[in-house]
Amino acid sequence: MGSCGWENSASDLIAALNHIQMNNGANPNNNPNCGRHILIDGPDGQVKVEIVDTCPGCESGSVDLSPAAFTHIASLGDGRVPIKWKWVD
Repeated sequence: MGSCGWENSASDLIAALNHIQMNNGANPNNNPNCGRHILIDGPDGQVKVEIVDTCPGCESGSVDLSPAAFTHIASLGDGRVPIKWKWVD
């Protein structure tokens, strides 16, 4: 369960947004970024994901992807890869 309060699985196309841009208030379940979508361009492709969590260790501009989402933009063995993303809601 992520900071938005929803249960997800590794096979879902989801992401955790960095804590700076997520900007959680007292109740992160009420964050207006929860449920929004971003389009990510990576080294090997593109994927649209839903924001369902916060990444406390991520720098501004970074997102942490589910394994299923990551495989659309790079090989899982690559670990961290450069990306560009934008809101698509």
